[in-house]
Amino acid sequence: MNSTDSVPRSIRLKGNTIGPWGLAALAIGITSPAMGLYALWAPMQVAAGPITPLIFLAAMVMILPTAISYALLNREAPSAAAASAWVWKAVHPIAGFQAGLLMTTYFFIAALAQPLMFALFFHDLLEQLHVHLPQSVTLTLGVLAAGAPVAWVCLRGAEAFVAHPPPGTPPIGMDLNLDMLSRSDGADLTVSGVGPEPWLRATVEAEAAVSPIHVHLGHDRPWYRAGMVEDWTDGSDHGAFAGAGIPWLYLGVEDHPDYHAPTDTFERIDRAFYADVASFVVSLVARLDRDLDAIAAHRRR
Repeated sequence: MNSTDSVPRSIRLKGNTIGPWGLAALAIGITSPAMGLYALWAPMQVAAGPITPLIFLAAMVMILPTAISYALLNREAPSAAAASAWVWKAVHPIAGFQAGLLMTTYFFIAALAQPLMFALFFHDLLEQLHVHLPQSVTLTLGVLAAGAPVAWVCLRGAEAFVAHPPPGTPPIGMDLNLDMLSRSDGADLTVSGVGPEPWLRATVEAEAAVSPIHVHLGHDRPWYRAGMVEDWTDGSDHGAFAGAGIPWLYLGVEDHPDYHAPTDTFERIDRAFYADVASFVVSLVARLDRDLDAIAAHRRR
């Protein structure tokens, strides 16, 4: 919810959107940089002696006013943007943008650092338990164990939106999820969703026929029915819409060597392929929009 010039006291962020487990996972993710400090308690105790608890107590006293100010501001002007929205309104939009950029950078670094820190801890824990595995295996398992709860919480956001759309949201005719579109080995684009919604096949194939890229239909059936081909139905936000019976299409690419890796940088984008994909998407969206009422009529109750 965005902040406004005059926010009635009755306005609050939507309740019952995040359950206890989701809230716990979210709190762990937000406070993940502090975990490193907590882990230093024992080494600090050995090096500095009994003064260590007082150091942590002093740090708590120092940050307590900031925590209280966040609580008060959220009560008076609820906003998911937090400091960015408040500074935007109280100081200047440029200052608010800079605050938002700092917050985004902080959370991005925290999201990368927390799984890596846990992976290093997990490796050392297995060593202490005399479980000797290759370091690459333990680090991979640690990153997956730390990252999976975060991914689960993110998908819960789509589920909450589908179950309780914001007031004033018109009926949802269909969901179109555009995922990784700028790189593909072989200039292939995958469109999922025509398996459970076969009446969409003709629309997609009509646009694919005039596109220079190769459009592949699939990844939308259980693997045991699709010849061991991975099912992407629940792989992203569109899964929540599929579960609610809303027609959906997912556009993405197969894994490439840099898929979801730090090496997947701007310089590696296939600009010609990306331009062709964008043209295909624009034409497809225009055709779907023209037929949206008919598409919405297929919604499964």
